[in-house]
Amino acid sequence: MEKFNLEKYDFKRNLLFSWKPWVWKTYLAREILQKYKSRRYEKILDKYEISDAYFKQLVKTNSLKLRLPEDYAVSLEFYPLEIMMRCEVLLYDDVWVSDVTEAYLRDFTFILDERKKRWLVTIFTTNLKKVELQEKLNERIVSRLLDDCDVVVFSWEDRRQKTTRYFNL
Repeated sequence: MEKFNLEKYDFKRNLLFSWKPWVWKTYLAREILQKYKSRRYEKILDKYEISDAYFKQLVKTNSLKLRLPEDYAVSLEFYPLEIMMRCEVLLYDDVWVSDVTEAYLRDFTFILDERKKRWLVTIFTTNLKKVELQEKLNERIVSRLLDDCDVVVFSWEDRRQKTTRYFNL
């Protein structure tokens, strides 16, 4: 198994950071976004970060919609679905943090398919292994998620606990 090299990452394939909680998956994913940001002028469609919990909230409230032609004067920032479909690099943090609905599966699949059609890079983080993802989402969606994807499995222990101090009374 090859070792992942952040400095050589070329933004041509999707990434999935996988392992147990608290190993700095999101931190490394954000570092990659910063690296990408430093290569281009900052604009709204360069990069976008969304958590699974926020995505589910958008699905639940029917807030995921595309702009209509008469809405083009309204700022794109009010249309997260459109940003997720079009931004060059998307960080989707904590895939499957809680139960999923049919609406979630539909919208998540839509995002995966649209980004694939446009050859756009998505970085996913999850605490689940492939088998667990297949159980929670389904094989069809996990197959789409892993298509043209580099999977990075973290091997180190919980980094947050290394900073914990213990005292006796």
